[in-house]
Amino acid sequence: MVTEKQVFILRRLLERGNSISEAARICGISRATARRWAKGEVSMAQKKRRTYRTRANPFEDVWFEVEELLWRCPTLGVAEIFRELCRSYPDRFSRGQLRTLQRQVRAWRAVNGQGKEIFFPQEYPPGKFSQSDVTSMNRLRITIEGKPLRHLYFRLIFPYSNWETGEICFNENLETVCWAVQKCIRRAGGAASEHQADNLPSVVRIGPKGQRVVNPKYRALLEHYGSRPRFTRPHSPHQDGDVERAHGSFKDEIRNALLLRGSCDFSSIEQYQQFLREIEHRRQARVAEAFAREKCFLRPLPEKELHICSYEKVKVSRSSTIRLKGNVYSVHPRLIGLWLTAEVWPDQLVLYVGAQEVDRKRRLVGKGRTDINWRHVIKELLRKPGAFAHYRYREALFPSATLKLAYEKLKEARPTECDVEYLRILHLAHETMLSRVEAGLEALMKAGKVPELSLLKELVQEKAPEVPEVNLPPVDLKSFDSLLTRKEEQ
Repeated sequence: MVTEKQVFILRRLLERGNSISEAARICGISRATARRWAKGEVSMAQKKRRTYRTRANPFEDVWFEVEELLWRCPTLGVAEIFRELCRSYPDRFSRGQLRTLQRQVRAWRAVNGQGKEIFFPQEYPPGKFSQSDVTSMNRLRITIEGKPLRHLYFRLIFPYSNWETGEICFNENLETVCWAVQKCIRRAGGAASEHQADNLPSVVRIGPKGQRVVNPKYRALLEHYGSRPRFTRPHSPHQDGDVERAHGSFKDEIRNALLLRGSCDFSSIEQYQQFLREIEHRRQARVAEAFAREKCFLRPLPEKELHICSYEKVKVSRSSTIRLKGNVYSVHPRLIGLWLTAEVWPDQLVLYVGAQEVDRKRRLVGKGRTDINWRHVIKELLRKPGAFAHYRYREALFPSATLKLAYEKLKEARPTECDVEYLRILHLAHETMLSRVEAGLEALMKAGKVPELSLLKELVQEKAPEVPEVNLPPVDLKSFDSLLTRKEEQ
């Protein structure tokens, strides 16, 4: 059907001297149709919209069933309705009729369907708002030297200009969120008057009367940069629409870049971070002009960065462990019974007795996890080998698959003494080198021998180097008299 716009363009082109063929091609109609309109053989008054069908409706007899399903299940998919019809009436419908049913259901829902959610476009004043959110990056299947990297990405965006930046992170604890917010604000070169974020449990909690209670450290960080904290309603991600929408486009751009790169594997996290920075810089360049205008309205940065860490007092239990942020860590037995000061960073823990640092650990991600160092407990377990069988953190005493296999071999050969023998082998690894003990165990098991301590010591312990005998002739002390004579002559 020719539209009024096509007719208007056709007549203008013909008035300018274009040929019928060229004008028809530009308007997207055939030459015969263009010629009839040029001669005045047809007019818009003669063109009426067709209201009748050109072929029989294949769903006319069963439409009452389709309508019943639509009333009962308003969100039911058309493909599922079509499958139900095919089950009820086998050999009556073909796969090519699905599109016909989709058009009819779409027309029915336009008249009788439920109203849809309305999204209201927003206008943000420059420098007034910034938004942040954390998104999972695990579906990208990034690996570091072949090992999967399970991680998150913290992203901050200014809705006025859509300028964005972000940081790799591994959890959503308070220290990580504060560290990422500060890094992103510093990179932007200014802070917005209000910063909006999701309701992370580490940052905001619901009080006994239903009110929001913001963590004082998070509030202090934003106040340091001149921002006021804001939060979305629970289960309302659309209120963070700008940053939520940017998650999808950012990940799509990463996937395309990985396809062009030909690999998802990186040699280090630093190389992966540089890869993300390059994508980020391309996205920032697209909105550079708008961000330059917005930057004039941002709050200036203070000279000093805040110290992003927290301090907690923990007591070392009788099992030589501490519980911190919902996780369990082992420490040296000499610290049992002492109170330690834990300096909690986003990715590590530093333990102090008074002002003296006594240990430094990698912080665990999440809660309910354990980090037991077998070297801390092996000596005491060797004194009490009966505790090994039911030790709560027993799996931590198998630092490698080779030692686990050696224990299974010992259990088959010497079931009553396997625990003591294995603990002696582990103690030998503590006294010498774990890699050397693993190599010795592999050699014994490859030879079909039981991995016993007596056999292992011969392979592991270093032999004393042979010292060659050196025979030197006796020194003639009279030769030193010549030195005295020369001195007197001088």
